Amino acid sequence: MAYSGAKTNLFEDLLLNHLFRGGAAPATGLYIGLVTGDPTLSDAGAETWHSTHEIASPAVGYSRQDLGHGAAANMMMGIAVDGTMSLTGEINFGTSDNSAGWGDVTGFIISTSQVIGAIGTYYYGTFDTAKSVSTGDSVRITTTNLTIEER
Repeated sequence: MAYSGAKTNLFEDLLLNHLFRGGAAPATGLYIGLVTGDPTLSDAGAETWHSTHEIASPAVGYSRQDLGHGAAANMMMGIAVDGTMSLTGEINFGTSDNSAGWGDVTGFIISTSQVIGAIGTYYYGTFDTAKSVSTGDSVRITTTNLTIEER
């Protein structure tokens, strides 16, 4: 099971400025990525935390996955109820084809770009259990095993 750790300062500021000052709306296209550490808000800019901890390159079989904004049939997250939203489909991050594997995958980021290394992380969190990813292993988040809560 994966849980949202928190919104990043970047997203909190965008949301507040949009709601109370008429600022630009936050991006709606969102992508989920994997990280190899435990992100915290006290990290130097959690919104760019991925630059040192996200699995580094699509050349190793990894890519961020689209959470399916747009056509309702492709949406990966259910409707929010009581401040909680859960995954409705399976997310498959692919198979490691790097001889060193991907390392210990400990959590995730939700970002505004599919491009690895691009800034704009809105949420981050950790998995209940880290997964050591060797060559030939894959990482999937199965239906209902990702929850975002606003509390």
